[in-house]
Amino acid sequence: MCRISVNYDTDKRDIIKKNLESSGMSIQDAMRLYLDVLANSNDIEDLKAYLIKKKVESDPEDTIYHFDNAEDAIKFMEYATR
Repeated sequence: MCRISVNYDTDKRDIIKKNLESSGMSIQDAMRLYLDVLANSNDIEDLKAYLIKKKVESDPEDTIYHFDNAEDAIKFMEYATR
């Protein structure tokens, strides 16, 4: 088992903690899931696609995503539909 230490904004931590608790997860669970995906991925693009797909699946159906340009929007859609 490894130990990871990260400095982060406590306000953001509290928001994340609240959001995760509503899904029955802790920050530690989320980090383990993230590291498992990263460790088992041969391609960092797979990780991006996985995280975006999970975000889209958990967002309400009427969520609107904003992008700075069409290229970012297309890349997001490619990841979300993998």
